[in-house]
Amino acid sequence: MGGVALGLAVLWALRSDLSFHALLAQPLQAPLWTAGFLLLCYALKSATVVFPLLVLEMAAGYLFPLPAALLLNLLGIWIILTIPYGIGRALGLRQVRKLTQNYPKFQLLMEKQQDHSLFLCFFLRAISCLPGDLVTLYLSATHTHFWHNFLGGTLGIVPGMILATVMGVGIQDPSSPTFWVSAALTVGLSVSSTVFYSVYLKRHRGKEDQE
Repeated sequence: MGGVALGLAVLWALRSDLSFHALLAQPLQAPLWTAGFLLLCYALKSATVVFPLLVLEMAAGYLFPLPAALLLNLLGIWIILTIPYGIGRALGLRQVRKLTQNYPKFQLLMEKQQDHSLFLCFFLRAISCLPGDLVTLYLSATHTHFWHNFLGGTLGIVPGMILATVMGVGIQDPSSPTFWVSAALTVGLSVSSTVFYSVYLKRHRGKEDQE
């Protein structure tokens, strides 16, 4: 929810900035440079857990036609599923656990579901209420297969990415149904994934208590 609100606020502020409008001419003059810069932002985002992915996905939709924006965001997803994976291997499990110590429920879930790694890679990205870069770091440090991380992560992120990209396209006309429908679906996806995650954890805890 916080990422959704921040993404909307940032793009709304940029939309009203005259200097940003000058920048928007660049995709027409140098689309490859603009695309490369956006992918560089994805690479930089993959090294931090504070910058929301949603902002980049919406920015691509705002700067490029929808097919190009979707392709760029897909490439960006693959970047953020790859770089943190390498970092996690380099850091090791002990260091990664220090980074995830503020998410004890996440650690418990990871430890209990290692035998279902492909589903876990999909599930943890689909629920969208955990920092995706930390998820990738932990998966790597626990030696989850790279292709499970890559395939499951892609499938989990893509639905939200498509909605965010369409919302970025629609923000050029905030009164359009395209913008409001995609925004409502994005918020709904965020809320429902959070609720589903809470229910999943409660059921998981209940099974442990019975054992």
